[in-house]
Amino acid sequence: MDAWWYQPEPRAFRIGVSRAHSKEEVAWRWFNVGGCGRSAVTRPGYRYKMVKPQAAMRIRRTRMAAPSTVAIESVRGATAEEWDAYWMGCRAATYFHSREWVEAWRVYTSGRVEPSARHIAFSDGASAVLPIAMEQFRGGLSARAWMSLAGTYGGWLSADTLTPHHVGLIYDWVARSFRSAFWRLNPFDPSSTCLADRVVEPGETQAIWLADGIDAAFAKSREDHRWAVRKAVREGVTTRRAASLDDWRAYYAVYEDSLRRWGEAATSRYGWRLFEALYDLASPHISLWLAEKEGQIISGALCFYAARNAVEWHAASLEKSLPAKPADMLKHAAMEEGCSRSIDWYDLGPSGGHEGVRAFKAKLGPTVLQAPVVCRPSRRFTPTRRLAGNLKRRLHWPPASKS
Repeated sequence: MDAWWYQPEPRAFRIGVSRAHSKEEVAWRWFNVGGCGRSAVTRPGYRYKMVKPQAAMRIRRTRMAAPSTVAIESVRGATAEEWDAYWMGCRAATYFHSREWVEAWRVYTSGRVEPSARHIAFSDGASAVLPIAMEQFRGGLSARAWMSLAGTYGGWLSADTLTPHHVGLIYDWVARSFRSAFWRLNPFDPSSTCLADRVVEPGETQAIWLADGIDAAFAKSREDHRWAVRKAVREGVTTRRAASLDDWRAYYAVYEDSLRRWGEAATSRYGWRLFEALYDLASPHISLWLAEKEGQIISGALCFYAARNAVEWHAASLEKSLPAKPADMLKHAAMEEGCSRSIDWYDLGPSGGHEGVRAFKAKLGPTVLQAPVVCRPSRRFTPTRRLAGNLKRRLHWPPASKS
């Protein structure tokens, strides 16, 4: 028999059996839950062991060790000091987990987005802070919980080693507590992989390993990227960090030129107020890198730095400057700063489905990391949606008379 089906619960679990096994061989298998790649668990706290003694097949259920006894002991609002301390103490944290990121959006949205982080304590002594931003709609009649503002990475912050059971408890609490939420997993947190069966939308990012130094990273890039950096130098392109609000305004003008060039293909459009709010933070974790030629700012890249990783969140270039390759030179300068900060990863960010952007990033020799979405805003038929549907039907009533 090549496969066998066992269904002790409403779900079906397929267990692959190889004919090559000897009759006395004991085979431990991880098997799929609903085809989603989850570790084989039919009941909380149990795993299933497949044995093949002689010619008989049977399933033996064995009790797992204690993780199932761990529970959430308390959930309360996290203070600003706790949020900052957990963010600084978590090696896997990204800038998007920081309180600064939510504060910038609070200013940008004039208070429609508010920070609402939670402190979660577990019965085994472990604890975590869950960064959350609550966005109000329709005058407060509805709300959405953002684990990941602007589609960026979200999730827990903890200096403790969280097991898959801890992670599952956090996810279940989020699913119970919010009717509408968005959560993209952190690609730099290995414990995020245990939520693989909860993925509702695949996603990925491209990141460059910098722990070996800038020279090693540059050597791993493709020849066309190295050539582009050398050409930018020959063209007289120089790079520096933005030092004033006027520099940020000049970059925003470059961004507006890029929006004109991208047209309808642009997947996001941010107002000047967001960039001004980021500037006003005066944060050491934010760097706006600028490329200049003949005294004019022609390109820029907005980078955020956390404890062990950096991300290039926003970038734009003047259309007329593209032949001078300023974007390649900017990335090299930003990565040099990352190395000076002793970071491990320089994240180029998701490409938003744009194959041209993804191909450009591939020149730098990045590693593809998975960053799927595990929570999306609900599309349930709410009363507001029902009212909108009724209005649409009334606008088309009565139907056109037949001739």
